[in-house]
Amino acid sequence: MSPELQLEIALIAQAVSTFGMLGAIWLVQLQTYPLQIHVPAENFVDYQAAHMFRVSFVVGPLMLVEAGTAA
Repeated sequence: MSPELQLEIALIAQAVSTFGMLGAIWLVQLQTYPLQIHVPAENFVDYQAAHMFRVSFVVGPLMLVEAGTAA
């Protein structure tokens, strides 16, 4: 595989993962955080732990691709 093709693949992967993270961040900012007010205080720690566990399956791979393709 030529170095130019490798660079092009890395740049595309970087762009896709960055825009994926942008979408995930906006979703959390506009949907998840505003809804937290409806979670009772006694359940909030469990809610937050579940949120962090579930969101990590979305943002974890995207962050790994971003880190792996960083210059």
